[in-house]
Amino acid sequence: MSLAAIAKLVVLTVLVLPGITGCAAKNTYRMDRDPDIVHSRFAIIQNYGTAPVDPRQVDALMMEVAALLGVAVEPSVRKVRIVITAPQNIDGLARVVAARSSENWAWASHRHGYAEAAYLPKVSVILIPYFDRIILGHELAHYLTDHYLKQVPLAQWEEVADRVERKLWVAKPAPLTPAAPTLVAAEEPAAMR
Repeated sequence: MSLAAIAKLVVLTVLVLPGITGCAAKNTYRMDRDPDIVHSRFAIIQNYGTAPVDPRQVDALMMEVAALLGVAVEPSVRKVRIVITAPQNIDGLARVVAARSSENWAWASHRHGYAEAAYLPKVSVILIPYFDRIILGHELAHYLTDHYLKQVPLAQWEEVADRVERKLWVAKPAPLTPAAPTLVAAEEPAAMR
């Protein structure tokens, strides 16, 4: 193989392959088995990916987005369900929902010609391909607008989420709170057995 052919192959691999694989480089998916399900303070995280998601990061981001929107998250409001799934599943579901709905039932962030993430307001579900502060922050803005900013018309939801996204780009991530200690029952003393 000539040096020119090798150079073309390297350029093709570096420039084209990431666009084709998309999020697969950041996460792989286990669609053939049940997802990992984790409950955080504000969310139910259903992860079909292999990359773990720290629920403390999700809660910290929820609080950060809520602060940017000027809302206080209340425990009485339905938790958001965050589903980490393959990009083709997100795109397929967003297209099906949009085609079958007469109203704005799904908000999808389209990048590179496909839906990268989506928020389904009537069921409070966010679909993302992997944990990313900007992507998830944008979708959390839709969730918070849906539940706390009822005065904002649907036509302006995307503007609100885009403003939050821009602010998240320049903000430093909020520090994580320490994990709550795991309580383990003490072993029964030998004398009581």
